[in-house]
Amino acid sequence: YRYAIFGVINPDTAWIFGQLPGCLDLFTYGIGAAYLLVRYQHSSIVLRYRELLSCSLLCCGMLGMWGMLHWIRALGYNEYWSGKHMVMYLWNDLHGFAIMLLLLGVALNGLPSRILFANRIAATLGSISYGVYLWHSIMLTLIFEYWHKTSEHLLAPDNKAAWIVTLSIYFISTFTVATFSWKWVERPMIHASKQT
Repeated sequence: YRYAIFGVINPDTAWIFGQLPGCLDLFTYGIGAAYLLVRYQHSSIVLRYRELLSCSLLCCGMLGMWGMLHWIRALGYNEYWSGKHMVMYLWNDLHGFAIMLLLLGVALNGLPSRILFANRIAATLGSISYGVYLWHSIMLTLIFEYWHKTSEHLLAPDNKAAWIVTLSIYFISTFTVATFSWKWVERPMIHASKQT
């Protein structure tokens, strides 16, 4: 599918990789992980080695995600989108598999998982995550449009300080808007839907 979209149809449509059916493999990972968890989470082997399994899966998932990010960074972003390297066709699958491992490790609820994900900060981030998803591209567009109109020279690739400031503004504004969205739109709607 990815080869056909990129190599045969049109390289300008590469964004469609993340759309159906291009991401059915990632859905398959999720379904497979859910099946394994439901089927085997109460088995004697999993119960006996739950902490070890949770920690191992969590670490493998994190290392896999780090490895995939390092791979694309070492290869170069432009090389990725050129379609001349297998990373274009394998990256999403391998990164999705690493995320699946991480999520299985978290679901097994070992000590490292509880430390990283069962705390107030993680719960807050989980609550506003949909708002972050909804608002991130809007905030990114607004911030970079502002920079292009006012201070485009600051975004030169070698101006790392300006990039740090820009990305900081982006993250802070996105999380702020997402928090307001959660507090004043999403949470009231959830409460209203439960009362009807």
